[in-house]
Amino acid sequence: MQQSRLLWATCFSALALTVGCAQREVYIEGYSEARSSHERQEYAKAIEQYQAYVAEHPESPLVVPVTYQIAECNEALGKTDQAVAHYRKVIELQPDGTWARASKDKLARLARTR
Repeated sequence: MQQSRLLWATCFSALALTVGCAQREVYIEGYSEARSSHERQEYAKAIEQYQAYVAEHPESPLVVPVTYQIAECNEALGKTDQAVAHYRKVIELQPDGTWARASKDKLARLARTR
């Protein structure tokens, strides 16, 4: 969870630099409810909210980290196949990014535990 929080801090810093204030507020507002559910360990609810966010904001710079969070929620629910699929999606969307590196680490860990 600590690594995830550090990644999110980096993400929001990048978001602040890449989009205007009004657009940033739209992106953050749509994401906040899902993140709150995730932090309360309401993983199924968070997945639904994250998926709705991606559907509503497909061009958002948060799509990659949100996809990573969907993977983490699936992993927490024991839905390993879905988690793996979402970690792979992160890598596909942004192969050289920080989130892809974190996803590769998660995939390697999951492979060791299977």
